[in-house]
Amino acid sequence: MRAPLDLRILFFNDTNMRLLITLLLAASLAALAFSQEGAKSAPTAQKSPESAQEWAGEPYTLETCAASGRPIDVKGTPQTVRFAGRELKFCCKGCADYVKKDPGKFLGKVDEKLIAQQKPIYPSGKCLVAGKSLTKGGKDAGVDVMVGNRLFRVCCRRCVAKVKADPAKYAAQLDAMVLEQAEKDYAMESCVVNPKRKLDAKSKTAVIAGRAVKTCCSGCMRKVRSKPMSYIPAIDAAMAEARKEAAAEKAAEKSTGKG
Repeated sequence: MRAPLDLRILFFNDTNMRLLITLLLAASLAALAFSQEGAKSAPTAQKSPESAQEWAGEPYTLETCAASGRPIDVKGTPQTVRFAGRELKFCCKGCADYVKKDPGKFLGKVDEKLIAQQKPIYPSGKCLVAGKSLTKGGKDAGVDVMVGNRLFRVCCRRCVAKVKADPAKYAAQLDAMVLEQAEKDYAMESCVVNPKRKLDAKSKTAVIAGRAVKTCCSGCMRKVRSKPMSYIPAIDAAMAEARKEAAAEKAAEKSTGKG
């Protein structure tokens, strides 16, 4: 009569095994549901705007060769080179190779020209890092820093080091200031790409090479981004004219007040 006993043992073991598998499966499903619920309730880490994408610097906005100082297209063979973390343009390959051999001899002069170009349109009179005024005793006491063809103005060497350590962060801050300023007094009334199209509430706005740029549509904005130097001179000219008119109005008001 051992066979029936063996059958009962086999049945008992099989039942236990099925029960064990069922319990393990239920526990696994419960753990998975708990982890998913925890993931939903846990706060999602948000990237700051400046860390969302790597800042690659600004385009070269001078119309002259970074080495010779002559017009970029004087020889008909202009060269665009990324060097020392920045974009540079040259009138020929020979000039590009020459600068690579002795960059310190030329980059300082390029920076001087870019500073002279960007300083009049700089959006703030305060240190970008510390927030302190850059005017002391009625005179400009700011320190000019060029990183990636972009001008950053600060109050001291310590702030210079902070800008160089994280230029993307401070470029984003400058861009926000430029956009805020553009909402108040943008210098152009028409699209810089298609002057026949007036700007309106549907127009596109971006900051390119430190300038606020407004276009009538996304297609025109893509054209500015792909060939900025085909359009930036027109924006700079409009901004210069606006500054000239503002200065004349201020002088007239001051003169009237004295009278």
